[in-house]
Amino acid sequence: MCKNGGIADVLGVGQTVFEEIWEAQVDMGLEKNPWAPFDDEYEVNKTATDEFLKLAIPSFTSNYTFQKKLDKLPTGPGWTSEIVMSTGDQGDPVECVHDLIGNPTFKDYLSYVPEQVFADPQGTTWVYDEMWTGDWWWNMQECLPSGAIVAPVRLASDKTNLTHFHGNKATWPIYLTIRNIKKDIHRQPSKHATVLIGYLPISKMLHFKDDEGRQIAHYHLFHNCMWLVTKPLVNADRHRVDMISYIADHPEQCLIACCKENHCPCSTLKHHKNGEDPHLFEDHGLRAIYFPFWSHLPHTDIFMCITPDILHQLHKGVFKDHIVSWCSTIISDTEFDAHFQAMSDFHGLHHFKWGISTVSQWTCMEHKEMQHVVLGVIAGAAAHAVLDFIYYAQYQAHMDTTLAWMQEALDVFHLRLCQHFNIPKVHSMCHYVHADGFNLESPECLHIDYAKDAYQASSKVDYIVQMC
Repeated sequence: MCKNGGIADVLGVGQTVFEEIWEAQVDMGLEKNPWAPFDDEYEVNKTATDEFLKLAIPSFTSNYTFQKKLDKLPTGPGWTSEIVMSTGDQGDPVECVHDLIGNPTFKDYLSYVPEQVFADPQGTTWVYDEMWTGDWWWNMQECLPSGAIVAPVRLASDKTNLTHFHGNKATWPIYLTIRNIKKDIHRQPSKHATVLIGYLPISKMLHFKDDEGRQIAHYHLFHNCMWLVTKPLVNADRHRVDMISYIADHPEQCLIACCKENHCPCSTLKHHKNGEDPHLFEDHGLRAIYFPFWSHLPHTDIFMCITPDILHQLHKGVFKDHIVSWCSTIISDTEFDAHFQAMSDFHGLHHFKWGISTVSQWTCMEHKEMQHVVLGVIAGAAAHAVLDFIYYAQYQAHMDTTLAWMQEALDVFHLRLCQHFNIPKVHSMCHYVHADGFNLESPECLHIDYAKDAYQASSKVDYIVQMC
């Protein structure tokens, strides 16, 4: 900021002075110089800039005093560190919930009570859109005393690499939000409706000799740390903090549900600890984690809380990894590429002029572009049904009729192709009709703000502490 004055004061000349100089030039028979008393426009700008910089004295004198001023700015919820088997940094989730509910930015996008939304004036077609328009919120509200409101907590977990193309630096952020905030706000990372509450420790468990023991130790470490993170929610239950939802991709869904990755995470943990039903335990692919972190959370059925993941399960899993791979195997890569190349150009559609076998790294955008044209490439009931299902799953809101259409598409797919296939991501499609589909594109974007950028700003030594 300048101490005083403006550009006119910096130049030290006004319009009257310029006019006097111009008249003197004419009287002396000289050519009029519009930039007088300076030689040209460059000298005017240079003089103004030099004088301006002399007056633009900052309010701090060193990096230390600058950092001290930053420390005086208001901060969010505080951070604590606990020694588990390695260091884990965490924030208080209850403080984060208070911060989100009390944030004036979301005042127009918050809902505190359940609602019923109908598509017709007669009230016969119920629309399922936001979480507060579904049955669960109504049932939970009836269990609360007068004046109490529901604040469902949703957690997201996804391990991510911090370095590009080299190095093995990684972190495991845990994100939190509340379902009182509208979905379209959640899907905009710039709105900061989802906050970082901690980084889970990552250990190679080298003190375990066998792979099975090392993997079980990873499970125990994860659930122990998550128990520490969610413990404040249990204590707050006395004041009616009620539910937790969980978002993760398939490997971490299995980690949370204590089952193997080639099984569905939405199953039941039996009494394996006491030696009961060991065969059933193995059949369900369960892990020997007897006290998962969610077992102490009130009003929580973890298998209902695990949300379907449109990005990894449908776009990348069912469509790209299975449907496209099967078709490519049946007719060969060369023939499959030729079909894509033969598709005519059309405005708004991506033309795969080199086919698809040469694409080395697929993103969600490429998956969606391929879905736009694949029905013209491979005409068949199974492919048609899968595409119908994927598009129904991405609806912002559903009605009983659209849910029935989605189930019908799934039935056609199973009938035509894979009624006996036991593939986790194909099996997961049966859960979409009963849950609000969630796209992990939003948490993936959060990794940039809360992990990758934070790591790049650190000294790369003890980076987790600096990132916090």
